[in-house]
Amino acid sequence: MKKNLLNEIILKKQKKIEFAIITNIENGESCIFEKNKPLDKNFEKYKNKISSQYETKNNGIIEGTNIFVEMYPAFEPYLLALTMRGAVSGLGVVNLFAAITEFGSIVRPSGTAW
Repeated sequence: MKKNLLNEIILKKQKKIEFAIITNIENGESCIFEKNKPLDKNFEKYKNKISSQYETKNNGIIEGTNIFVEMYPAFEPYLLALTMRGAVSGLGVVNLFAAITEFGSIVRPSGTAW
């Protein structure tokens, strides 16, 4: 990979831009793919297959080609952040508490004589 391509990748990751790195594994050529932006001329004939692979968010070799796609989703760092995971876990605890409370009101007799 060329140095200017690596610098562009670093910049896009810092700016949290969603993109994919497209690599021809036969000759080592690489480029950056972004939705609704022009594609490098060396990969133009694979544009539809690359777009389809990009939409499905799958990493890997496109079937019937030597093209490898590696996704860099923009929102992934946020979803993997400990604060987000803690919030989701916290919601699970709240739901568990609500379920126990509801179950308690079902099991407890409503008209106790004492």
